[in-house]
Amino acid sequence: MRITRLTIPLAAIALVATIAACAPLKSGPAPSLPFGAAHPQARELFYMVNNDRGFWGLAPVGWNDQLGGLAQNWSNHMAASGSMSHQNLNAVLGSPGFGQFSGLGENVISGGCGMSAGQIHQAWLASDLHRANILGNFSAIGIGLACNGGALYATEDFGR
Repeated sequence: MRITRLTIPLAAIALVATIAACAPLKSGPAPSLPFGAAHPQARELFYMVNNDRGFWGLAPVGWNDQLGGLAQNWSNHMAASGSMSHQNLNAVLGSPGFGQFSGLGENVISGGCGMSAGQIHQAWLASDLHRANILGNFSAIGIGLACNGGALYATEDFGR
């Protein structure tokens, strides 16, 4: 192998990237996420939300199966209807089974099924209202994603 001036910096970059990929996003125990999350990107989005919250000195949000079901059902609804909208969170709060929450917040997005979790998260962070939910006074989250006809619909539901 021939070593050039470019080989050593490239090797250093590769080493740093490998170490960074193996390092946890935040110290301490990882918040729980149920097995069999509805979509693989839900797990990525969950960790991205908590990484940003940690960066800003906020406590992590925990995964909530009930909010996960709410988010997945709403993403499924949007995908089936081909229309992006928010659900009526006041009606959800008043429905049986959601009495444990004093408030809810929601992020929704639509795009191509090829959108990565990072692209979804960055789009939400670029919006003041969506970023306010990510960094808001919430303690729980559920995330759902659905694709239909090449269109992706994603929902983050937050609870306090």
